[in-house]
Amino acid sequence: MPTFRSAQRLGTRSHQCDATAGRSRGGVSAFALLDGIGSSEKVRTWTRERAADLAAAGVELGEAEAALRRVHAAAGAESGRDAWGWADLPAAVAVLAVLRQGVLTVAWCGDARAWHLSPNGEFTLLTSDHNRAQERLDEGMSPEPGDRNTVTSYLGWHPMAPLNGGGSAKFGTVKIDGPLGRLVLASDGAYEPLESACDPMTGHLTGTTCQQAAQRLASAAIYHARPLYIDNATVLVADLSS
Repeated sequence: MPTFRSAQRLGTRSHQCDATAGRSRGGVSAFALLDGIGSSEKVRTWTRERAADLAAAGVELGEAEAALRRVHAAAGAESGRDAWGWADLPAAVAVLAVLRQGVLTVAWCGDARAWHLSPNGEFTLLTSDHNRAQERLDEGMSPEPGDRNTVTSYLGWHPMAPLNGGGSAKFGTVKIDGPLGRLVLASDGAYEPLESACDPMTGHLTGTTCQQAAQRLASAAIYHARPLYIDNATVLVADLSS
């Protein structure tokens, strides 16, 4: 199994509602990161359970998109999750990476992100956010205040839920078939403060173990965050070639 570690920082929120999970079986490894929407005991418990479900499905199916779609459908079908009851039930954005026979597949819904640091040092963002900010950028417009916090795809999605406003559920997918290096999964509370401070992730990834890299990234996010509101920061780092 590839070596992986995760690190979390609470920030100023009441609960740590990010979650990670890793599983390996039969030559297949899966790594999941979820960022719960809201801050409560219910959201924290639900997000941890769905992270475990997502990693288990990734190992079973051996491919990220199929696993994400399975867990997404199960979450959306939970009792009471409809246009009227949505706000009372937990939800989370998610990213899943599955390694099978030297091929990495990644699938996501929402604005949790994944990067790949190749053996030759090329650092590549693998995901594209499902939020209003990215939609406006795709349309050639500038994002408005709050757009980055309005996600348009997530586990627990319902077509009439207020976070989405109708339409179809979105899934992003990508595959890497080639020399693999280090995988990074991060919640927005981890990557946004680093971006705002122009603190490159690669400076925390090179010359470190997985544990050191995850801890440094999560700690740097808290250090750079706005003092009045510091989001949960969670990072998972895996060495895919180990």
